[in-house]
Amino acid sequence: MRVLFLHPDLGIGGAERLVCDAALALKSKGHKVSFFTTYHDPNHCFPETRDGTFPGTSLETFFVKPGFSKVTKPGFFRKNCDFSVFL
Repeated sequence: MRVLFLHPDLGIGGAERLVCDAALALKSKGHKVSFFTTYHDPNHCFPETRDGTFPGTSLETFFVKPGFSKVTKPGFFRKNCDFSVFL
């Protein structure tokens, strides 16, 4: 089975660890697993999402608009709204 995980920000945190662990478990059972995210920083993420264990697509360039920062509430809200509409 092919499994696609959708996650708004694939950084380091509890939810991200849970998603990575679930993906590792599925992959160990022979499933093809990949990620789709709006933001992924290779310097601030779990190794599995950086080293090629899982293929992933980051749509950061589409969703981080000029004047909107990832760390501000309006920027985060706007990015996730755009992501929802895109899907």
